[in-house]
Amino acid sequence: DATGEWQLQQRLGAVDNVNQAIGHTSMIFDIAVVDGDTIVTGSWDRTAIVWHRGAAGECRLQERLGAVDNQDQAAGHTDVISAVAVVDADTIVTGSRDRTAIIWHKDDATGEWQLQQRLGAVDNVNQAIGHISGINTFTVVDGDTIVTGSEDRTAIVWHKDAEGVWQFQQRLGAVRNQNPSAGHTAPIFAVAVVDGDTIVTGSDD
Repeated sequence: DATGEWQLQQRLGAVDNVNQAIGHTSMIFDIAVVDGDTIVTGSWDRTAIVWHRGAAGECRLQERLGAVDNQDQAAGHTDVISAVAVVDADTIVTGSRDRTAIIWHKDDATGEWQLQQRLGAVDNVNQAIGHISGINTFTVVDGDTIVTGSEDRTAIVWHKDAEGVWQFQQRLGAVRNQNPSAGHTAPIFAVAVVDGDTIVTGSDD
């Protein structure tokens, strides 16, 4: 705008929407930018939506990742999506209160996004394989490493191996920790990367 002021350009979806064909049916909790023409929104309706800007300059719902109010683990998250991030132009990661993160990859042939891998397990209680409470946030360290932060008071570093499979690499802190010298003593709500060797986490403690 000539004045330098920000103006409402376009609304994606509709206020208090109940029509899945036009957008989310519950609150949006996080947004990530894939590129200058594509964004991804994550919602309490248990889905993420890829929005793409066409030649006319208007953003449209391109694809929904998962299913609204989903209960099928094969289809996506089974609880609200609380975090969304972009690993690269062909890879999106979503985090949920179902205690898992999902890697979504864009198929080269069809251009559609597909569930590639789940990190952790739905309603997990095994500390050896992932978080035991919902994921609140995460950050991308690089194309091969992400860090998730959870209600279980820990962060987990996940790394993609030579075969392209994401693996649990290290837990930062202790589950349900009460010892300040061991890590956070309340849920983690923020994670960021300072540089390739330094991560910072923020908590309700």
